[in-house]
Parts: sequence; structure tokens; C-alpha cells
Amino acid sequence: MKKAAAVLIGIVSLLLLGLVAVQTYANKKAEENLKTLLSDLGIRDFSYGKVQYSLLSGRIEVEDLLIRGKEGKTRVDRFVVSKLTDTDLEFWALGIKGEDEEFKRLESELRELGYDKASLNLYISASLYEDTGDLFVRRVSLELPGALSLDMSLRMSGVDRKLLEDIKSLEDDDREKLAQVANRLASVYLKEITLQIKDAGLLRRLIDREAKKRGKSAEGIKNELIEKIKTSFGKNSHGFERSLAEGLSALIESGGTLVLEGKPEKPVSFDDLVLYTLIGIQSRDFSPVAEELGIKIKHEPP
Repeated sequence: MKKAAAVLIGIVSLLLLGLVAVQTYANKKAEENLKTLLSDLGIRDFSYGKVQYSLLSGRIEVEDLLIRGKEGKTRVDRFVVSKLTDTDLEFWALGIKGEDEEFKRLESELRELGYDKASLNLYISASLYEDTGDLFVRRVSLELPGALSLDMSLRMSGVDRKLLEDIKSLEDDDREKLAQVANRLASVYLKEITLQIKDAGLLRRLIDREAKKRGKSAEGIKNELIEKIKTSFGKNSHGFERSLAEGLSALIESGGTLVLEGKPEKPVSFDDLVLYTLIGIQSRDFSPVAEELGIKIKHEPP
């Protein structure tokens, strides 16, 4: 009996040692994957605290990520990667805080508005479907908690792994590769796009501050802003401009989310998209590109 118990204990010990060895190897592999991902994102100089890897979910979680750049340091409380393959990417960065002058100005502005701290959250999820050549960017989200969030999703065709690798490895002085990528992008088409601007309390605080500064009511400030929007777009505006003016006015009036959805009748080439955008910037009229993309605007109340 004692011999059987000893054998059993020995087997359990070996299994535990095996699990520890596998987890140690997995953590090391996770760190290698993390370094590759950060390098692909253009981040070369960085350090981090604790790295954890889940064998069941394949999730990599990093604490206290410090990124050093030309403009200064950026700290990330938690960096989590849930998907990382040749065709799928999903990660989020929570508690992003910069140490550069621009971020310090943002902190100062938010403190004036009554926020205790300033930090950003970033979320990205994308998949490449090689059988159809579709790149589906499920979500790119930038959030200022308690204030504002910006979300985008899009679907493009004519994309393959080689194009993504070429874009990733582009250098400013490599004119030959730039020309090659430009030629490849001529075969890329935008099939749909969605943009969302969600107010989580920032507009109310800005309006209240302006009202206090000028000795007016918050309702009076709202009405002024709405009138300025109508004037800017023209009271007789129609189509895209009218919808945008109405959406912005509703966002100021009651908060909520402004949604811009583009589903063109036929996919729009990357070249045409760039051309329409440049014309819009020059003429300050984005109606042509909005019509080409079939953009519809709606306001969703909070």
C-alpha cells in the first residue's frame, strides 16, 4: 500500500513539474509574441512588468508596459492580447497615460472639467479572410473613460498577407517599395465603413463650464452651439450636410451617440477614396465622398 501511494505521489509530482515546465515555456513564448507584436506596431523601445499567458484561452496579459518614444514615455496599466495569428489580431490597452506635454495639457483640461484622472483605453480587433481577400476591421476604439469614445469598423477587399507585410515594413526612404505598395493599393476597395462618436458626459461638462464662465444657462449655451452649426452648414443645406447638422445638434442637445454608416452601392477603390478626400479637404465640402460611400447619419439617444 505504501509503495502504491509513493508511486501515485511520484506521478502527481511529475505531472505538476510537467505543467510548470509547459507554463514556463508558454510564458516565454508569449513574451516573444508580445515583442513581435509591439515591433510590428512600430514600438521598438519598451519594457514591462509581469507577463501572464493562459494555456486554455491563449490570452497574453501584460502589466505596467512602458513605451519610450521621441516625444516621451507612455505607460499602459494593462495590455491584453486575446488573438495573435497571421490572419487574426485582437488586443486592448487599458490605462494609457503619456508623459509628454500634449498629454499633460489633456490632463490639465480634464481636471478643470472635474475629472480625477486622465487615461485612455484602446481596443483593436481585425481579421484577414484569405479565401476572399477581405480585411474586416471589426473594431478600432479609442475611449476616454467617463468622457468620450470613438469607434470605427470597416471592410475592404483586395487585401492579402503580402500587402499587409509590405505596408508593415515600409520605410520613408524606400521609394521603390512605396511605389509597389501604391500600385497594390489601387486594387483595394472599401466595401463598408462605420464611425461612432459616443458622448459619455464630456459635452455636458464643457457646456456647464462655458455657461459658468459667461454667466449664462447651460440651455442657452446649447442653443447657441446648435444655431452656429445650422449657420455653418447653411440653413438651406440638404443631403449629407443637413443630416450631419441634425446629428450634431441632437448630440449637443441630449448626448448619446452619433453614427455614420457607409455602405456604397458598389465598392469604392482606394484611389478614388483618396481623391475624393483630397477634394473634400481642398473645397471644405465632403458631400461628394459621403454620397459616393452612401453615408447615412443617425443619432442614438443615451
